[in-house]
Amino acid sequence: MGLAFLCFIPLASISAVPALLVMVILGVFAVSELLLSPIGLSVTTKLAPDAFRAQMMALYFFSVGLGTAMSGVLSKYYDASREVGYFGILGAVAVAAGVVVFFIRRGSAVRWRACTDRPRMVLVNTFRCSTAWRCASSRSRA
Repeated sequence: MGLAFLCFIPLASISAVPALLVMVILGVFAVSELLLSPIGLSVTTKLAPDAFRAQMMALYFFSVGLGTAMSGVLSKYYDASREVGYFGILGAVAVAAGVVVFFIRRGSAVRWRACTDRPRMVLVNTFRCSTAWRCASSRSRA
C-alpha cells in the first residue's frame, strides 16, 4: 500500500494528470488491498483462541475502520503546493511500518512453528513475561 502512495510522487509536477494514470494507481491500491485482506482474516481466525474468535474478528474489522478514520484525519493535511511531501511521507511511513512488521514476524514465526508440530496447538501468551510464549493444547486451555 505504501508503494501505491509513492506512485503519486512523479505526478506532482504534472498540471493535468491523465485519468488513465490515476486509474492505474488506484488499481495498485486495489490489488494491494486484495492481497492484504484475505491474509489478515485468515491469520485472525487461525491465531485466535476458540473462545475469543468473534472478538478477534471484531478487533480486526475495528482496525480497518480505524485506518479509514485515520485517512480522513490525514487528508486535511493535503495541500497541492506540498503534494510531494504529503505522498512521500505517507508512503515512507507505510513502507517503514511494513518493514518493522516483517522483522517482528521473523522472530515470532520461529515460536509459532514450534507450536504447529502437534495437532490442535495454539500460541498462547503466558502473561507472566511479555517475551515468554508457550504452546498450550486445547485440553489445557479449559
